[in-house]
Amino acid sequence: MMPRRRFPIGAAAAAAATTAGAAIVAAAARPPAALAFVPSGIASTRTTLPASVARAILVSAGASNGDDIVGDRDGSAAGGITFFLSPSSLTHLSYLDGPDVPPPVYASALVSDDDDVNVNDDVASSSAAAAATTQSSTNPPLSAIVSAKLPALAVGLLAAIVVGYGGTHFLEDVFHLDLLTAGPLLYFLGFSSGWQAMGGDMVVELEMEMEPQISASDSNKAAAQQNTVTVNVDDDASMIQYVIDRPIRLRRILQTLEGSNARIITAPTTDQGRDLSTARQYLQSAHTQKYIENLRTSCESVPAGDGIQRLSNGSSRTYIDSTSFDAALSAVQDWIDAVDFTLAEDTPAFALTRPPSHHACPTRGMGGCLLNGCAVAAYYALKTRPEIKRVSIVDIDAHHGNGIAACVQDRPPMRYYSIHEFSRGEAATLREPRADNPRGPGEGDVGPRMNCKNVVLSPGVGWEDEVGGDIKGYEHALTQRAIPFLKEKDPDLLLVACGFDALEEDGTSKLCLQPGDYRKIGEELKKAFGNRVVFGLEGGYCWADGSTVLGDSVLELSRAWE
Repeated sequence: MMPRRRFPIGAAAAAAATTAGAAIVAAAARPPAALAFVPSGIASTRTTLPASVARAILVSAGASNGDDIVGDRDGSAAGGITFFLSPSSLTHLSYLDGPDVPPPVYASALVSDDDDVNVNDDVASSSAAAAATTQSSTNPPLSAIVSAKLPALAVGLLAAIVVGYGGTHFLEDVFHLDLLTAGPLLYFLGFSSGWQAMGGDMVVELEMEMEPQISASDSNKAAAQQNTVTVNVDDDASMIQYVIDRPIRLRRILQTLEGSNARIITAPTTDQGRDLSTARQYLQSAHTQKYIENLRTSCESVPAGDGIQRLSNGSSRTYIDSTSFDAALSAVQDWIDAVDFTLAEDTPAFALTRPPSHHACPTRGMGGCLLNGCAVAAYYALKTRPEIKRVSIVDIDAHHGNGIAACVQDRPPMRYYSIHEFSRGEAATLREPRADNPRGPGEGDVGPRMNCKNVVLSPGVGWEDEVGGDIKGYEHALTQRAIPFLKEKDPDLLLVACGFDALEEDGTSKLCLQPGDYRKIGEELKKAFGNRVVFGLEGGYCWADGSTVLGDSVLELSRAWE
């Protein structure tokens, strides 16, 4: 029997195989999805603030005297959080609160992060189900599948050779084992590792922001060629139903806060002289100038009082009107004002922003978000405050904040942690990262500088849920995973992308938090980070039929600082 040739690459190949296998989970990270969120509001209360704070806010807001922002109402505020509100947050998409607009569909349809609409098991309306599933059931063409799978196939074959051939020879040469039966298994494991690492088992995605099938009129088809589609209720009622970011959401919150004597600082409008130059100055810390200009001109092109338009053909639930750019820019300024307030007074602040921010990427708006005020605020604090060396961001919206992750992924002084639900919507749109939306919701997606992390919760999870005998609910995710990571580098400021769609009553997720759980969240954040905490409103949609649960949850959160 001829002696078997010895291959010096055996040991190295085995080591490489081990390393490749260990890297599979991290390499096969799932990419993000876009979702819908945030509120809109009405009038806010005015409360007395310290003169020093009032002057700081007035300078930022561009008002001429304290009466423009700070009222003379006496009384103890509900909780220790001061709220910031721009009137434009109530005008953005105010058309959707009109009497002719159909009620939103969210109680029976799960809206995923990537603007696809997926139907839950408890669908109440067959017509809504049909509209929601028409587009998502479309299969990609064979050519797209082959093109997407070729890299995975090539890497899988290479890994099979390295792991199977090299590993078999290494074990035979070193341990003198005859692996006639184990050899094929090693080849299989090698191929499987390479295949999965390159996303071979992922579903091929056609569009990042797929949408329900709608029948557009001839005029809408013509408008589509101009990259916008004017929404006409008569023609596109089925489409409008899925736009759940409506002003009434913020009104519900404000009604609760006003009834609880909360401190709310209402900024003047731009027509009244509000200075938004700071927001403009720092916008490019998160967005390209090209995108900022395209967004501005798109909003200005919508005739005033003439309905709303989709931001782009790829945005099924991201809409704009003539007031949207001003509202989005004001929301960024609200984040900045809240940061200034917190650092000046050593007390937490909450920006009641609309539109929201955590899905807005550097070169595109999506998921109802236009400008990323959270990311801008983080950069602003680091750039303008010498005492701020590091900023941490925790995202408690029920959906992954892909936009924030994309904006901070190359900036080690910033750390981002998202706690979100894994939905069937995400499972249906797993894809490789792409330039305009690089970060995904999977737990292996940590970004190029490893400063972004995710924890993915199963549907049905509440504050405490037993999983395999261990309590690993929302509390575990927050206190044992998110907070340790965010505190690791001793941050000087915590920003909170604060969504309330993890509420059990909210139809856009299957998580099961209760209003009182948000007080627990606040208490844990206060214990870990003290008073240097700034919140900004993201999702939360359980406002229909007079429900107060959304406002109650905001109020409970604020009471953690009583």
